[in-house]
Amino acid sequence: MRFTSLRSLLVFVSTRSSMSLGKTFSKGFKLLGVLELELAPLYEFPPELTEMIHLRYLSLRSTMLRKLPESIGKLKKLEILDLKHCLMTCISSLPNGILKLKHLCQLRAYGYCFESSTMFASTYGMNLPGKIGELTNLQKLGNVEVNDNGDMLRELGKLTQLRRLGILKLTQENGMELCSSLENVFPEDYLIKRIKIIRLWVVERFVEEKPGLTAEEDVEDYLNELVSRSMIQVVQKDNFNRVRTCCVHDIMREIIQLKSRDISFAMILLNDRRMSTDEKIRRMSIHANCKEELPSDMRFTSLRSLLVFVSTRSSMSLGKTFFKGFKLLGVLELELAPLYEFPPELTEMIHLRYLSLRSTMLRKLPESIGKLKKLEILDLKHCLMTCISSLPNGILKLKHLCQLRAYGYCFESSTMFASTYGMNLPGKIGELTNLQKLGNVEVNDNGDMLRELGKLTQLRRLGILKLTQENGMELCSLEKLKHLTALYMVSISTTEPLHLNSLSSGPRFLQRLYLKYSLPTLPKWIASLQYLAKLVLQHSNLNDDPLKSLHGLPNLVVLELREAFVGEELCCNIGGYPRLKKLSLQQLSQLKCLRVEQGAMPGLRGLDIAACEKLEMVPLGIKHLRNLQRLMVWFMPWRFYQTIARPHGEDFWKVQHIQTIEAIY
Repeated sequence: MRFTSLRSLLVFVSTRSSMSLGKTFSKGFKLLGVLELELAPLYEFPPELTEMIHLRYLSLRSTMLRKLPESIGKLKKLEILDLKHCLMTCISSLPNGILKLKHLCQLRAYGYCFESSTMFASTYGMNLPGKIGELTNLQKLGNVEVNDNGDMLRELGKLTQLRRLGILKLTQENGMELCSSLENVFPEDYLIKRIKIIRLWVVERFVEEKPGLTAEEDVEDYLNELVSRSMIQVVQKDNFNRVRTCCVHDIMREIIQLKSRDISFAMILLNDRRMSTDEKIRRMSIHANCKEELPSDMRFTSLRSLLVFVSTRSSMSLGKTFFKGFKLLGVLELELAPLYEFPPELTEMIHLRYLSLRSTMLRKLPESIGKLKKLEILDLKHCLMTCISSLPNGILKLKHLCQLRAYGYCFESSTMFASTYGMNLPGKIGELTNLQKLGNVEVNDNGDMLRELGKLTQLRRLGILKLTQENGMELCSLEKLKHLTALYMVSISTTEPLHLNSLSSGPRFLQRLYLKYSLPTLPKWIASLQYLAKLVLQHSNLNDDPLKSLHGLPNLVVLELREAFVGEELCCNIGGYPRLKKLSLQQLSQLKCLRVEQGAMPGLRGLDIAACEKLEMVPLGIKHLRNLQRLMVWFMPWRFYQTIARPHGEDFWKVQHIQTIEAIY
């Protein structure tokens, strides 16, 4: 019998029925568009089904099929394929033929089973072909067994039309699942800075510190691992190919949110999200669009981390009673929060390890800050734009303090360079021997302060401001800082020279060096820094060509010369700067010529030239810089702009290989 007009067939015959579906059952339905076979007594896939090329809906739910054939790919019009509960038989994976179903919107392949050893149901799914991301019309997909397959997660990330997604058998290696869950507390589309999330992971103790590495260095490896698994999307990288900012993929965010609620990992307050007084939550995130004020009498006995993303522009306020219910907190993030006075309740949070008051409007810190004896990270960056100019003696009681950040930048109309600000510290700061990062300290001709800094032998990063000519000899105390990787030094005057002759050698492992003061000559030890990756010279006004003096640095990636040279010609010789990616020349008032020999700076990608008023032509040899991707020029002579103007500038042919040319007049 042939059913030439039949378009839909629904079969309600179960495995317990005496009726059987013979081998010839499906031969007469070639024009079917809908076929419902839930619970039907099917033990093998009928080959005739693959001839029903008009099928849009096929349900094999709760049948006893053992596998699907490769020929399933013939059903090119199929939109819905339902295999729910089929996995209780032998089906464990889908064939590659499934990838030919380009119109597929829904693929359901999952099930549940209660086991005697537990009161909860186990969830099952299927292994999918490796290129499942090609089915871009999928809106519902579940469940996918990942089995520690990072490539599969990347494929799922391509399915941008998904409304429902189930992922099974995610692994939890070295706390990475919890790390990714922590990212969920940031607002949607929030650009997460690498350094911020690394610090939070460190104080949350998600990763055990390895011998020879700081906790931050160890944690960065796990961040890179999450990136490689596509659990985190990189938004921007820096010149050292490190993540600068990142975000969580929308699909991963939904998965993480569900996971966080299931294990009481984190709660997010936003929009109309209501709170229950009996909720036991360990982490809370309050977003700017939260419409709910926290009840003043509520106590959060299980809460360990609180992140507040409410700025001074938000309608929500942090009242006087806001902090009373958080005495067991270990992490408190208040960046940009509308705080004008230090809440006295904060000093009662004696378990705090991380406190960020960055970019708040605080006027001062109280002496009672010393009660936070477990504090490891204190972030006061950009607070100094208000009235904070010094830290109280109570800071000396924080013996576990590893990072103290108290600095900021401000552009003034009279200069094109940012001014740097810091704070005055108590005289015995050398007692905080666990400090690894400290910036910025205003010395103000205080030699005793430099000697105190020399006692902080665990320092990795140090910023020193307002140095005077008399401080030159006392800088020898910095030779004791054997672990230093970043050093930032600024003089009190841009014209007063600072002699570094007392420093016989620089810190051996130095990677970043910022010198912002007048230098009679370039210290010889700089050229011997084998690990130096970034060097900034500002107000140096050197007579000798620094490109020649520094060309042997094997690992230099970024070089910035800001009002650092008073000669007329700079030259980079062949073989120089093998790893340099960015060169910036700013306000070199006498510079008339920049020469780059063939074979020099082979990896240069970015070149910035600004306010060099006597430089009227592009660098000689710029045509040899075949990897140069971006040229930025601003505040240059009009003649310079004319030479590179598209398409008739006389030097345009030299720069036409550069992908991006930005000119600011």
